Amino acid sequence: SERGACVAMCRNLGVVVVASAGNGGNKPFVTGSPAMGAGVISVAQTSVPSAGAIPLVVNAPASVAGTYANTNTVDWAPIDRTVTNDVVVAGLACTEGSVPAAVAGKVALVDRGSCNISEKVDRAARAGAAAVILANNAAGDAPTFSYGGGTVFVPTIVVQNTLGAALKAAAASATVNVTISPDVLISLVGSMASTSSRGPDVSRSSIKPEIGAPGASLSAEVGTGTGETAFGGTSGAAPMVAGAAALLRQAHPT
Repeated sequence: SERGACVAMCRNLGVVVVASAGNGGNKPFVTGSPAMGAGVISVAQTSVPSAGAIPLVVNAPASVAGTYANTNTVDWAPIDRTVTNDVVVAGLACTEGSVPAAVAGKVALVDRGSCNISEKVDRAARAGAAAVILANNAAGDAPTFSYGGGTVFVPTIVVQNTLGAALKAAAASATVNVTISPDVLISLVGSMASTSSRGPDVSRSSIKPEIGAPGASLSAEVGTGTGETAFGGTSGAAPMVAGAAALLRQAHPT
C-alpha cells in the first residue's frame, strides 16, 4: 500500500512511472505491483533482436510435414550439429534396456514422465541414437529441463505434447523423417519471453502489462566505472522503456 501511495503521488506530480510486470510466466492474473497501478506503464519482457529458436523440421510423411516452432532445448545436450534421419518411437526410456535397438543411428522420440529427462537422453544415446526428440506430456509450451544424471548425450529438442502425439500417430503407419539443425533458426524478435508475466491484473482485470521490451542485455555494473554485467527479466526490460519515456518527454515536454 505504501508503494502504491508513492507511485500515485509521483504520477500526480507529472512523473512517468515505469515498472516491471514481473516474471510469473504465462499464468492469468499473475502480474507485479506496483506495475498493476492505474497510470503506471507496466513492462513485459520480449526476446532480444538476435534471439532465435531451433524448430523441428518434419520432412515426411506429407500428413505431418512442416517446420514446427514452439520447441525448446536443454543446456546439457545442445543442438550443435545437423541431424537428418528417420524417427523411432522409444517410449519413456526410464529403465535399462527399454530403448529399442532400432534407434541406432536414428532419431529417438522419447516421452516425458516417470524419470529424469537427462537419464532418458543418456539411455537413448547409449543405444546409438543420433538425436532425441522429447515429447512433453502436458499441454502448453515446450519447456526446458535441468540436468538430472547421465553422461552420454546427443542433440535434444523438446516439442509440445500435440506435436509428439502427431509424430507417434504418423510413425505407426509411415516413416517419419526429421531434421534438427542449429543452422535453421526462427527469429524470436518481438515475441514474449516465456518467463514474463502476461496479466491481466488481478484487482481490476485491466490490461497489464501494456508494452514489452527486450529484457536480456548488458547493464552498467555498479562500482566498476566501466564494467557491464548480464541483466535480464522484466527488471531488464523496464529500464529500456523508462529510457524511451525519458527521451519522449525531453522531445515533447508538454
